[in-house]
Amino acid sequence: AQALAEARLRAADVLCAADLASAMHRAYPDFKDALLPLVQRQAAAPIPPGDGDGERAAHVARRKGAVRLLGELLACGVAADPGPLVAALKDAASADAATCKAHVGRLAKAVAAADQVMPNLPVVTAFAKHTAPALLQESGPAVPKGEAAGEGAGAAGIAAGTGLDEQGRKQLRMLLLGYHKLLSQVFAAQYTLKVKAERRNRATLLSRGELAADAAERHDALAAACERLQGALATVSDCVGVEAPPLPEVPEESEDKGRGPAPAAGGVQA
Repeated sequence: AQALAEARLRAADVLCAADLASAMHRAYPDFKDALLPLVQRQAAAPIPPGDGDGERAAHVARRKGAVRLLGELLACGVAADPGPLVAALKDAASADAATCKAHVGRLAKAVAAADQVMPNLPVVTAFAKHTAPALLQESGPAVPKGEAAGEGAGAAGIAAGTGLDEQGRKQLRMLLLGYHKLLSQVFAAQYTLKVKAERRNRATLLSRGELAADAAERHDALAAACERLQGALATVSDCVGVEAPPLPEVPEESEDKGRGPAPAAGGVQA
């Protein structure tokens, strides 16, 4: 149970892990009592700030796999209580909201890396893409335990016998809608920065004939962040059945009322 719960699961491994847990649960009824607390602990583990890139990626990968596995175990009947899954997702969303609030001033100076502004973005996006759609479906006829937990089981493989009742589905959907709103705001802010950086770079090239390396790097970082955020926004939008918001209109600097002269490259005036 410990090895399964603490494994660094890749996307393709999660369903296999859920199938293995189902088989072990059928053979040893007490297996879930050993497994579930460990998976729940991994799913709820916060991503520590300030880790190196390698350590941070490992934390994110473990939490991402644990949240998905918890959803799959709920879907195939090994877990019965959706509370720990909802709590883990709520904690991830709250942590990202707090991080975004703390970075409001710095966002205006282009904190371009999406995983710095929203560290749980891979966790929520992977869950929304692979596991949440089936959990959000209305339950079908009850599936016998042997069939629900058989080979190929899991949220991606069953629509009936889901572990969420109407209240649980509503709660999960509301959580994902809240994250969708937060993600939309962050994407709009980064997209605005990217467009303004492009305009400044174009004006610089026209007037000077060359562009400073740091200006080009800044734009490339913003473009990469926007691409990642836009992809995540499309995934969450599809999951909750809403349209992704349109790209924000970015007025020309001279059209910004009451803002004074255009800021130097690297910042946007509030």
